[in-house]
Amino acid sequence: MQSCIIGSGTPDSRYIASPEFLATVSYLATFMEFPILTYGAYCITFKTPNKMGSVKWLMFNLHFWSSLSDLVISCIGIPFILLPAPAGYGLGFVDAPRLMTYCMATLLAAIAASVLALYENRFFILFDQKSRWMAIRKPFLLFIFTIVPLVFLPPVFNTPDQETSLQIVLRQIPCQSPDTYKNRKIHVLLLDMSIPLVCIAIATTILAIPTITFCALIFYNLTMLKKRINSEKAMEAHKKFAKALTIQSAFLSSVVLAPVLVIRWIMVTHHHDQALNNFVFITLSLHGVGSTIMMIYISTQAIL
Repeated sequence: MQSCIIGSGTPDSRYIASPEFLATVSYLATFMEFPILTYGAYCITFKTPNKMGSVKWLMFNLHFWSSLSDLVISCIGIPFILLPAPAGYGLGFVDAPRLMTYCMATLLAAIAASVLALYENRFFILFDQKSRWMAIRKPFLLFIFTIVPLVFLPPVFNTPDQETSLQIVLRQIPCQSPDTYKNRKIHVLLLDMSIPLVCIAIATTILAIPTITFCALIFYNLTMLKKRINSEKAMEAHKKFAKALTIQSAFLSSVVLAPVLVIRWIMVTHHHDQALNNFVFITLSLHGVGSTIMMIYISTQAIL
C-alpha cells in the first residue's frame, strides 16, 4: 500500500489534503448551489410546458433527490473518507458517519431509480401505450422505489468493533494525522468489503440494466420512426428529445460514474492520496447543480 503520496510515512501536510480544505470548498459550493437548486425547482414546477405534463413530476422527483444528495455531501455530512481504508469522519452539521454513508449511497440509488423512471416514462409515452407493458409498469416502478432504501441496509448492521478496527486502519495508513477536524472521532465503517460489494452489484443490476434497456429501445424506435415519418416538425422534436437524453447520459457518466470508478480503483490498488479522496467527493457534491441545469434544459424542449 502507498501510505502517503508525499512519502516518508509522515502526515500529508498539503492544504488540499486537509479536512479544512474539504469543509471550506464544500460550504462555498453549497452557498453557490442553493440559489441554482431553488431556481431549478421553480422552473420545473411553474415553467414546465404543458406538453410535458406527463413527465413534469418525474423531473421534479429527480431534481429533489439530486438536490438532497448534493446537500448531504456538501453540507450536512461532508465525508472525509480515508480511502482505501473504509473509515473516516464527517465535517458537516451532522456527526454521524455511518448514517451519512447510508444516506449518500441510498440517495445515489434514488437518483438512479428516478432516471430509470424518467426513461421508462418517455418510452411508454412515445412508443408503448398499447402493449402488455402498460399492466406491468406500475408494479415494476413500485418494486424499484421500494428496493432503494433497502439495498444498502446490510452494511449498516455489520458494524465492526471500533477500537480493534481503528488500530487496523491506522496500521494501513500510518501517515494519518492524529488530529481530526473539531476533534471528531474516526469511525470505521466496515472491514469486510464483501457485503457492500454485493449490495452494489444488486443495485447496479436492478437499476442500470433496465435504464440501459429503455434508453436503447428509445433510440432504436427513434431510428425506425425516422424511416416512417415525413413531418420535419415532428422529426425535429424527436431529435431534440434524443439530444436531451444524450446530455443526460453523458452527465451521469462523467459526474457520478467517474468518481465511483476512481473509488473502485483506489480500493483495488490500495492507493492512499487524501487530496484525491477530497476531490472525488467534491465532484460528487456537484451532482445537484449539474442535474438542475440538465433538467432545465430538458424542460425547455417541450417534447412528448
